[in-house]
Amino acid sequence: MAETESPPGPKDKLEVALFLAASKGYDTIVTLLLGTPGVTLDCKDELGRTPFFWAAAEGHDKVLQLLLGTGAVDPNIKDAKRGQSAICAAAEGGHESVVARLLGVGVDCHAADSQGKTPLAYAVEKESASILNILLKAGADPNVKDEGGMIPLSTAVEKGNPDIVEMLLKSGADPNAVASNGCPPLLSAVQADNEVIVQLLLEAKADPNLKDSEGNAPLLCAVEAGNETMVQLLLKAEADPNVKNAEGKAPLSYAVEVGNEIIVQMLLKAKADPDVKNAEGRAPLSCAVEAGDEIMVQMLLRANADPDVKDGDGRPPLLWAVEKGSEEVVRLLIASRRVDLNAVDDGGRSALWWAAMSGQLNIVRLLVRYGADIEMQPSSGEKYEQCGTPLYQAGRRGHFDVVKYLIKKGANINAPAGEPGLSLLISLVLFDRTKRGRRMLELLLDRGADINSQDGSGKTILDLAAAAGDVELAELALEHGIMLEATAKDGMTALHRAVLHQHDIIMDMLLDAGADAEAQDGNGDTPLHFAAASGRRGLFELFLEKSPDINITNFSGETPLHKAVQRGRRKMVEYMLQNGADVSMRDDYQRTPLHKAVGSENNVMRLLVNRGADVHARDMFGQTALHMAAEAGLAEDVYFLLGHGAAGDIPDDRGRTARDLAVKGKKKNLIRVFERMELMVAKDEESSSDVSSDE
Repeated sequence: MAETESPPGPKDKLEVALFLAASKGYDTIVTLLLGTPGVTLDCKDELGRTPFFWAAAEGHDKVLQLLLGTGAVDPNIKDAKRGQSAICAAAEGGHESVVARLLGVGVDCHAADSQGKTPLAYAVEKESASILNILLKAGADPNVKDEGGMIPLSTAVEKGNPDIVEMLLKSGADPNAVASNGCPPLLSAVQADNEVIVQLLLEAKADPNLKDSEGNAPLLCAVEAGNETMVQLLLKAEADPNVKNAEGKAPLSYAVEVGNEIIVQMLLKAKADPDVKNAEGRAPLSCAVEAGDEIMVQMLLRANADPDVKDGDGRPPLLWAVEKGSEEVVRLLIASRRVDLNAVDDGGRSALWWAAMSGQLNIVRLLVRYGADIEMQPSSGEKYEQCGTPLYQAGRRGHFDVVKYLIKKGANINAPAGEPGLSLLISLVLFDRTKRGRRMLELLLDRGADINSQDGSGKTILDLAAAAGDVELAELALEHGIMLEATAKDGMTALHRAVLHQHDIIMDMLLDAGADAEAQDGNGDTPLHFAAASGRRGLFELFLEKSPDINITNFSGETPLHKAVQRGRRKMVEYMLQNGADVSMRDDYQRTPLHKAVGSENNVMRLLVNRGADVHARDMFGQTALHMAAEAGLAEDVYFLLGHGAAGDIPDDRGRTARDLAVKGKKKNLIRVFERMELMVAKDEESSSDVSSDE
């Protein structure tokens, strides 16, 4: 019984008196009542408990002796509430003499209650060594489980009572029996940090590798607790130093992560695998390197830890050391003489690459001195953050000292970076227009970088300067002797770009430096073509002076007039016509400037017709300007051309007239234009016929 209760129930006064006297230990009154006629000794209260049960539960040995002396009581009586026997109640109450007396009269030492708890289980629960000793001597089984699967040894371990544990073990308790909670006694003792009980269990041959239902082993728990003595005990008992829990965590990994050098030393001495990986795929050496723990790194390397073992992200320890900026750890790894200085992560980036990228000059020097490949770069990567040689990365990040050192050590200053194939020089121009970037550019040029290097489209830094209007960059390029006539994949020179983007200062600089004013791009266009298309008369006059052929053609046969007309540059067209531009020049499609005027603005078409352009000129498909205007649905152009003598009935090579094209395109407004013009022509013809008749 957990606590003292008042015996309820009986209504007979004598029975009530007996219950009270037995429960209170009034042996004199019990003696009187036993001599009173009519007293029933086995009377029960509402819970089925007798006076004998109450005397045992309350520990009144003398009363118990009196009742037993009558020979009329049942010592094995159980209550109705818990199915608890008198001996269980006595053990629960800690009544040593009562337990001994009951055993002496033959009460079963294994008499269990409805929950399967034996007197021994109650004695352990109450931590009563004396009662436990009595029960064990009486032959009580220390391995009996209750209905909940709990065993006495597990209870004793949880209570943290080494005396009880020792008594149970000496009496044959199984040190490896697992209770319903799934936790072996040894693991429970380790988790409770009870070294004495751990020692007792190990001496009793407890399995040091027995795990609980969640995969936790004693050694790992001891390591997590940082209990060096416990770890030593377990290892001495041959605990597996490489045991892992359900999450894949091993003792060595954890000890390294928390920086416990003493436990790490113990584990390594016990032959723990120095390369065992944790759940994240990281080996102890990687963790030690990341933490910058030099002593731990030395210990692991002495234990032959693989200096190149990669973590889950593909990074070897050397890369971790560089990332953390730990120069001393880098030295330790190099000193092992087993580390691969050119080992790379999953992105193909080496330790030198990372060191250069982050500007760690001392580490860069170390790596290069011991043989790291200065030209090694990731195999792919379009972004500058992920590509290029160490020199490229240092230059892009503005690490001047690293750049100077690598160049001094022979790094290829013009090495292309990854898939884009850009040199550092070009990348700086494209992506870093800051003062720092310009300083780096000047440094590279001073150290011999190829001034004529090109980007993926073949542009040099002069091309880029001309397109962007960067006068300072253009001056720098010219000072270093860049090729003026270098052409990109589109065939354009820097001069073409300066004219195209209307950067006059750079254009003048290029011309003064001797740039070819008649150079043709990939389409055969000269600067004169570009000037005509721009509509800027002063610019056109400048290039016309340098290239006097106003009718010069490109590879498609187009003249500057074609370009100006197509873009509707009315004043430019007017100036060109005044200066000898030929309105009848045809391109490779046999199209005249009038063809190009279809759809253009600013009455350019009128200028050409007024200058004698042939409105009936046909291109290689047999189409006139009127055909093109009709097909495009340009009513104003159709009306103008018809009004200036263009014939609407001329068929093209497919037999279609301009009117046919308007009808096919369902262009009602054009059809009406053609109908009006036909009506006007008919009236004119009729008028002419009438005049002839009158004559």
